[in-house]
Amino acid sequence: MFLCSGSEAIEISRQMAKHLTEKPVSLTLHDSYLGAYSSIIDKSQNWYLLNWEQCKLCPDRDQCNSSCEVLQNIPKNVSEFIFEPGSSSGFVRFPPKALISNIAQIVRGNGGKIVVNEVTTGVGRTGKWFGCQHYDITPDFVAVGKGIGNGYPVSIALINGPTTKQLEQKPFHYSQSHQNDPLGASIVNGVIQYIEKNNLISNAESTGILLRKKLESIVDNEIIIEVRGRGLMFAVDIKSKEITNSLYNGLIDRGYIVGNRGSSLRIDPPLTINQTEVDGFIDALKETKSHIKLIA
Repeated sequence: MFLCSGSEAIEISRQMAKHLTEKPVSLTLHDSYLGAYSSIIDKSQNWYLLNWEQCKLCPDRDQCNSSCEVLQNIPKNVSEFIFEPGSSSGFVRFPPKALISNIAQIVRGNGGKIVVNEVTTGVGRTGKWFGCQHYDITPDFVAVGKGIGNGYPVSIALINGPTTKQLEQKPFHYSQSHQNDPLGASIVNGVIQYIEKNNLISNAESTGILLRKKLESIVDNEIIIEVRGRGLMFAVDIKSKEITNSLYNGLIDRGYIVGNRGSSLRIDPPLTINQTEVDGFIDALKETKSHIKLIA
């Protein structure tokens, strides 16, 4: 279903899941960002937020014991598990693969659906077409944002085969002015062709590996604390908000736009980036970082 925004694609997927399962509770991770709709922003009713903070340091995180209290507390009346595979409200945190697999199995086992929010992580951003491909799950719905239109206001709610058949037996009615707009669909087709013709997914993977190594090489625990990334999606944790602001402004002065998250810089280069451009960015970051040290 072609729509206009990532928020709309998430919301319509959520509504279809509730329509099919007739269950009241939505499940997501505690640090997810799921869009601008009020029904998703206000999670005070009929939501279960799974806090996975303790899973980061769990010695069993690679296996993830299904008898763990974190998993045992998942309600049985969950209509859908909405999974954001790595953006974590912009802070780029990657939940353990086994944890997500177990959550999906529990929700599916209780008759619920799996919705993946690929608004940020989709269309090659993580070095694969979709961020969920880094996990052992098969989603029922995938919400794709405006990246699929290269910025044109088109989004997609993707629905898998078995769920489509369920919707044929139990129709869901929804309409808006630009739903399945031929212009948006044509633009999506053009973007996909360009991505495939120019091997931009594999470029995101290989260039992302290069950029991550270069970012990790300047971690000093004085200014830059940690680097997290996958494909061409990175977060660089900074020692203080003041230093983050200085790095952000210094990069702007040198012609580079990054995201300022207060405690970190969010770096999302275009999928077309090449090695020369990576080197130019790293040189600018090093120069900015050195200037901060001189001032300090």
